[in-house]
Order: sequence, then structure tokens, then C-alpha cells
Amino acid sequence: MRITNKMMTNSMLYNLTNNLSNVTKFNEYADGLRVHKPSDDPIAAGKLMKLKTNIFDNEQYLKNVRDTVGYYEMTENAIDGIQTSFKRLRTLAVQASNTATTTGDDLKKINAEIEEITNSLIKSANFNYAGKYIFSGYQSNKKLLNEDGTYNIDVTNRDVKTPQESRVFVGERELMSMSTNGIDIFGTVDKTTSMLVGRFQYSSNNTNLDVTVGGVTFDVPDMDGTSTAISKQDVLDTYRNAQDPISGVKLSSVADISYDGTGRLVIKARMPGELVSQGASSSFPAESIDVKASVYENMYTDTSGSDYEEGISSIQGKFERGVDYSNDNLDIVVGVKTYEVDESKLNGSNIPLTKDKVLDAFKMATVSGTNEKLDDVAVVYFDKHDNLVIRARTKGDTVEQASDKSKFKTAATTEGSASTKSELSGFFVLDGPNSDYRTANMTVQVGAETFYVDSSTLTGAGFDLKRGDVLKQFRNAQYPQQPATPTKKLSDVADVFFDQHGELVIKEKGFDKKNIVLTTSNPAGYSPVLKLGTDKVEASVEFSSFPLNSIPNFILDNADEIKDTPLYIVYNGDRKRVMIEDNAVLTSPATYVAALQTAVDNTFGNNKISVSLTADNSVQFETVNTPNGEKPSLKIEPVVTNKSSLINDLKQFSKDLLNANGEGINTFLKKLDLHEDRVLSVRAEIGAKYNRIKMIENRNERNTLSYTESLTNVAGVDMHKAILEFKQFDAVYRASLSMSSKIIQPSLIDFLR
Repeated sequence: MRITNKMMTNSMLYNLTNNLSNVTKFNEYADGLRVHKPSDDPIAAGKLMKLKTNIFDNEQYLKNVRDTVGYYEMTENAIDGIQTSFKRLRTLAVQASNTATTTGDDLKKINAEIEEITNSLIKSANFNYAGKYIFSGYQSNKKLLNEDGTYNIDVTNRDVKTPQESRVFVGERELMSMSTNGIDIFGTVDKTTSMLVGRFQYSSNNTNLDVTVGGVTFDVPDMDGTSTAISKQDVLDTYRNAQDPISGVKLSSVADISYDGTGRLVIKARMPGELVSQGASSSFPAESIDVKASVYENMYTDTSGSDYEEGISSIQGKFERGVDYSNDNLDIVVGVKTYEVDESKLNGSNIPLTKDKVLDAFKMATVSGTNEKLDDVAVVYFDKHDNLVIRARTKGDTVEQASDKSKFKTAATTEGSASTKSELSGFFVLDGPNSDYRTANMTVQVGAETFYVDSSTLTGAGFDLKRGDVLKQFRNAQYPQQPATPTKKLSDVADVFFDQHGELVIKEKGFDKKNIVLTTSNPAGYSPVLKLGTDKVEASVEFSSFPLNSIPNFILDNADEIKDTPLYIVYNGDRKRVMIEDNAVLTSPATYVAALQTAVDNTFGNNKISVSLTADNSVQFETVNTPNGEKPSLKIEPVVTNKSSLINDLKQFSKDLLNANGEGINTFLKKLDLHEDRVLSVRAEIGAKYNRIKMIENRNERNTLSYTESLTNVAGVDMHKAILEFKQFDAVYRASLSMSSKIIQPSLIDFLR
């Protein structure tokens, strides 16, 4: 074969190009990576994509972590300020309690500083970080407190007992809380404050004036004004100095005694929940008044904290364990039987009752003259919101209180249940001696219609019968029987299928609760059982503690507060805030229910929830028009308070300073201990979360380094190796250039040049 000069030249140029390509590919390594497209290294390219995703995700986690670190640093700074204020409060309270050296002017100066500290604490409560209020929990778009120290956020039992949290991802499938519940710091006044209010008879002989506060009776001396009228100051001094004969504690340490704007004498408990009362024979014509923390206190019981069962009746409510129930009627009715509770065991006026003692008293309640116990027919427990719940064990049994005058205020609840379809089901034998249905003469009656199954081909005697064949024959069962012209098939009125257990199921298509009957001469092969359909049960909540009968003009007197106080309703899992319109006219129970119905309709839509007034003036909520097959549910969450116990105590302390009330000043020191304990508890929790988030931050930073190193190992260039290879390919290329100049022979053109 003759090798021409052109052939040699082409071969030489091809090799030169290859050698040049080997050299120039090293230009791609300038960015330090050897993989720029999948074809460079398919396996490495897959790893590279995964690593880049990891790095991207980790960068977002790090951003979230650093935001959370900043949030908790700001929170710690705010709590530092609160604790500093507490230290100053303690110093001022101790100084004020030293009556030997502190003058009236000194108390006024201390009060002025107390007011400044109160305002400072309100500002601390509203600290803002990146546009969010750090102490408002999941309601971080709202300030925690108003300028007057009341809560600006809605405080329900859920917010107090089981607060929701704002959380962020700080790692793969790892969430971290980024919220602080300021209610834990500033506290709540969620119980009624009791008081006696009346016009003292200054020119009469006043006897039997003893006052009881929280179960402790204070001896108040008689005051005779028949000859010389008693002065207002003498009345105040006498009541304030009244003592508990056992402990020597003065009445002024547990109650605030003063005159209101109309000149009435007011004896008000310092601690919410403590009852103030006097003997029936007292000559002081005082009226017992309860000042509520919220207009909805005792009006509603929070029903959001319980776990329900379909169609089961229950009652639940706040069982105040510091109350004397010995003269109360706590009997419970389940079905038609009344279970009598031994109230003599439930006196918590001196020592608060334990939960176990309360539960035992109700569980051991019996039907008169029998050994039948309430525990046999009802479940009794405290739920996560501290509601005492009494729930029937059997569907159809209604649970209610025997008396609507009981101190134990409850709501009656029924959890809804979905309507169900009638179904006939049973195991269908597909092989063996009982699997021959050819002469079974099967019919299926659905309601008044009888469908005839052609079973002439259904046999598993020689081989296994196929499910598909069984379904085909049942679905095609005809009504009426041949030879008449059939008008419909069984599949038109019922679904026919094998379930996960291998049972043949014939289930009506509608919710008509039709009777389904199978007739066959081979019952051993298929002996189904009927489960008749059921009607739906709408969910309902009834508040028998609604104070319409017991407190005259309640709606009229509290109209403005009712309209200003929201109510949270959870309907089929959808939680919404319901507010009565400002222009609503509230003068009576009927107008209140009508306005509330309008508010509910505006929030959830018409014909979803019915609000009505029962014959005994109980307010009832009930789901309506729930679609067949859907389970209705309904829960009510009232706003329990808008008052902060910390701010309230500071305001009371300020009053005590102005009135030079030494007992009140000493009481504030005890309350301050409780407030400090709460703040320390929150600070410890914040510190633990901060330490954890810093640990997560370090871990994520290490992950970033690790992912970056892995990325370099997978796609990076080994420079030492690359340089050696480059030198090798460069030497080859240069050598090929040198040899090419020798291989290519000069042509005639070259000579002509």
C-alpha cells in the first residue's frame, strides 16, 4: 500500500489536535473543579448535585439558627431588665415596710417610682425583634400588653395551659421553638374577685360584723354609733385591724378595705378566687359581689382541652379546689339514675383539695340504697386544661348535673358522630366443599327490592373461584327476576367489593339505613352479618352556667364588655375568632343569642352552627346540616381574662402605698416572690433553649465545612496530579510538533517560494 504525503499529513494533524486537546483541557481546571457537566463523570455529578443541595439546605438552617439565636439573646436581655426591675421593687417594698423610718412623703416618692417601674415593665413586655413581639407567643404580630397593663392579645385556656409555639427548621426534620409565652411571666387574673359592698350605718349599733375571707374568719368588734356617730376612718381602722384569733393575721393582709366613689364600704379579697362573706345576722347591710376577670368567666367553660368520643355525652368545668362544697349539691345524673356525691369530703376552704380527692369523691358517688357507683357508668378525670370531666361510658346515656345551682359550673358536650351506611359482610368461601354455589339460589334484598344472583357459574369445587367472577355475578344481580325485563342491577343501589380481610361486602350507596338480607341454600359458603346504618349525631355544647337567671340584667350591664371580648370556636377543626358587632343592641338573653348567631354566621357561614337559648336560659351551640358521612365536631374557647396578675399586684401595691397600708405592703413582698419564681422559671427555660440552639449552630457550621470538603473531594482537582499530567501532555505535544516538522516533506510550492 502506497503511503502518500497527504495521508501522512492528515494523520499528523489528527494526532496534533488530540495532543493539543489533552493540554487545553487543563484550562477547565482553573476554578478548581474537574466536573462541569454530567458527561465529565456521571457518578461524581450525581454526588455533586446531592452535596450542593445539602449545602443550600444547611445555609438556610444556619440562617434560621442565627435568627433564633438573636431572638433568644434579645429575650434574655428583656428578662434581664425585668429582673433588674424586680430587684428595685424589692428594695422599695422593704423600705416602705419599715414604718418606723418611712414617712408619708417617702411613701409618695416610692409610689412615684413604682409607677415608673410599672410603665417600664409594660414596655419590656412589648419588646420587638425583627418586627415580632417576643413575648406574644404565636400572636407575635400583636403587642403583649396595652398601655394600661391589660393584655392586648387574646388569652384563652389554651394560651395559658397549652400555648402554641412559633417554630422554625434548624436541621433536617428538626424544629426549634422561636417564641416565648409572656403570660408565663406576667401572669393572669383568671378568677373572680369577691367583695362585700354596702352602706355602713354610722349612727346605729353594728353587731356581728365578723368577716370570712377564703375560709378564715376575722373577729370584727361591734361598733355602736347610737350615742355618738362613728367616723368613716374609725370604721376603716376597725375592719383593717380585725384579726384571725388563731394566727393573729389582720384582715387588711388578705382584703382591701376602702370606700368607693359613692361612699359605700368595700371589703375586697386581695387574692382572686377567695370568697368574702359575713354572717347572716350581721347588721352591716352588705351585698356580696363577684368582680369577674372576664365577662365569659363562669359564662362558658373551655371545652377545648378534652378528648372526645363519637356520640358520647359529658359535662366538664372548672372545679375550684379551694372552695367549700360541703353544703353544695354535686350529684350527677347519668341516664335516668342519680349518683349522690358525698360533699362533706369536699371542703377546700382551709387546705385546697387535691385532684385525687376530688376524683375519688365523684367516682365513689352511688345511687341511693344501692352499690352502683358513678365510676361504673362514667369516666371521671381532669383534662389538660384542668377541667373536671365526667363522660358517659355508653352511647345514649346523657350526663348532667342534678342541680343547676351548684358551685361547680359545667358545660354539657356531645361529640358528633358521622352517619353510616348499612352493609352486609362476611367471609366468602372460594375453594373446598362449601364453595359450590351453582344451586345456591342466592338473592339479595335491599330495602323492598330483591336482586337475583346468577350463581350457576360460581364454583370452587374443581379449582379456586376467582374474586372477580364473584363480584361480577353479584354486581349484575337483577331486579326483578328474569324472564321479566330487569329494571336495575344490584350495583345500582349498592357497592359490592372484597375488603382487606377478604370479606365480601354489600354496602348501600346512600345513607338510607336500608335492611339488607341474603337468602341462599348454601349458608356455609357465605353467611354475612348485617350492620345497619346509623343517623349522624350533631355536635353540641350547652352552657348551663350562663348567668342569666342568677344575675339580673347581666347582658345589659355587661353589653360593652361582651362586644369587646372575642370567643374562639373550633368547628370541624377550623379555629376562628368570633366577635359580636359593635352596633349590636344587647339588652336581654334573647338579643345576646341573636347577636351571637349573627357573629357566628358571619365567621363560619350560614347554617353551619346554631346558637340558641334553652328553656332554662342555657346557651347551646350545635352543628347543623353536617353532610352525610362527615363527623361534626365543636369546641368553645372563651377568653378567660385580659388582666395581668403582675401589673394588677403593682397597681394594688401603689394603692397600699398611698393609703399607708402596712399589711398590704408586706403582702406585696410575698406576691413578688411568686412573680420572681415565674420569671426565673422562664429564664431557665430560655437559657436551656439558647444553649441548645448554640450547639445546633456549631453543628451546622461543621456540617457546612464537611459538605464543602466532600464537594472538593468529589469534584475538585488534585493539583499535584494535574500538574504532572499537564507537563506530560505538554511534553508530548511539543515533541509531536517537532516530529511533524521533520515528517512533512517540502513541496514544489515551498521551492517556488
